[in-house]
Amino acid sequence: RPLDWEAIDRSLKIMQEGSDVMIVEGVGGVMVPMDEKHLVVDMMGWLGLPAVVVARSGLGTINHTLMTVRILREAGVRVAGVVVNRYPAETPGVAEETSPREIEKFGKVKVLCVVPEVKEVGGVRLSGDVVGAMDLVDWGGVGE
Repeated sequence: RPLDWEAIDRSLKIMQEGSDVMIVEGVGGVMVPMDEKHLVVDMMGWLGLPAVVVARSGLGTINHTLMTVRILREAGVRVAGVVVNRYPAETPGVAEETSPREIEKFGKVKVLCVVPEVKEVGGVRLSGDVVGAMDLVDWGGVGE
């Protein structure tokens, strides 16, 4: 369906009023089409918000994350940092152990936090481990 970009813009402005932090989900990645002419990266540039890239932890994540960071920067989107998600804390392999520092080194971007993989127990969506990892980040200062 066609997107009503003006309605989206109005809605975002209303949500921004009185908010300290606003998070806009990138719906699957920066190169995902939004409509016949626009990709997610186009919307991100239009919004003018800094980006936090959420990366998986396994093999291939260095390539995927560095390409995403490059595409964002080439589009003029400031990259505030990377969150490594679903890190297998109990059984990390070489790829998982080395990816965060390689992403920082080659991407010249800060890894804000590493969120451990946790199994959902009893309908709890965010375990203490996840919340603890995310609490280490000054989310209000990320966009500065």
